[in-house]
Amino acid sequence: MTTIPFPNESGSWNKVMLAGKELPGIAHVSIDWDVEINVHKAKGKSGATTTEQGVDPAKIDIELMITTKDQLNEWFSQFQDLWHLKGKGGAVPILHPKTLGYRIKSVILKSLKDDSGKEGEGDRYRVRIECLQFLAPSATGSKTTKKLDPRRQVLGEDLPNAPRPSVTNTNP
Repeated sequence: MTTIPFPNESGSWNKVMLAGKELPGIAHVSIDWDVEINVHKAKGKSGATTTEQGVDPAKIDIELMITTKDQLNEWFSQFQDLWHLKGKGGAVPILHPKTLGYRIKSVILKSLKDDSGKEGEGDRYRVRIECLQFLAPSATGSKTTKKLDPRRQVLGEDLPNAPRPSVTNTNP
């Protein structure tokens, strides 16, 4: 198992790598995991039932605080390469102490938010990258649901031998 340093013990918490390249500036990474829960409300009754549908892919937000002109130029250069990978629909490897701890190895780039230049930002440039954890389709245990046509169903062998109802609607 990989040993993950405590946040104040290492500068690695301020850096993140995407697609094998370290992103410029100071990085803040947050991870959000949700469980899909289906709530079934009972009609005419009090109370409800719940069904767990499984764990959704983790949402990973990367916020970069860029403080120098060189970091800004490096960001714009790396952005073109990252977004080009996104256009191919592929996942990119991610490396940060949090993603190591939660065993998130690759992500899909979902969106980019650049709202820098606000009043009071001063000499900081902020960029936010939203990602989703990449989960490869599972070959084992995956099931596809198929609607069944009742007209084409093969009846069980015991049904032809079942007693038939009487013509007079009385017990057989």
